[in-house]
Amino acid sequence: MELGDRDQKDVAVLGIGNLLLGDEGFGVHAIKRLSNNYIFKPNIELIDGGTSGISLMGLIEGIKKLIIIDCINIKGEYGSIFVFNQKEIKNAQGIRFSPHQIGVLDVLDLLAMKDMGPSDVRFVGVVGKDFSPCLELSKPLKNALPNVCDLVLKFLKEFNIKAILKDT
Repeated sequence: MELGDRDQKDVAVLGIGNLLLGDEGFGVHAIKRLSNNYIFKPNIELIDGGTSGISLMGLIEGIKKLIIIDCINIKGEYGSIFVFNQKEIKNAQGIRFSPHQIGVLDVLDLLAMKDMGPSDVRFVGVVGKDFSPCLELSKPLKNALPNVCDLVLKFLKEFNIKAILKDT
């Protein structure tokens, strides 16, 4: 999706990460899985945010409910799933995201100052294992991917979004 090239939606799922660095690309892998397997009613935005950082502002401006998926670096078993709301992530000590994550938090703050930010933000983070140059997720993150997508579907259901499995 290009900046400025979208219909206004109320709900979006944003996957962040660098596909070239193994587990770092987890959020993008999750967006691809959701996009390949489901149709959403009403329609929502599935955004491959890559490592866009501040450039995401135009993509999430006006979104009311936002789910962000990414790999996190905190103590925990590889593949462990953590969920945070916007207040928790801003106040948390010891949660480390990759550098693009700082940009996402900055974007949310800037949008809030313009009163154009989401009122409900949920961060779904998975503890990464391997950030070496490769295109594949490590086994723990491959195993976590279906669970993260199920969790996102649960959140979407709370937002009155119906996920319909595509015929494969």
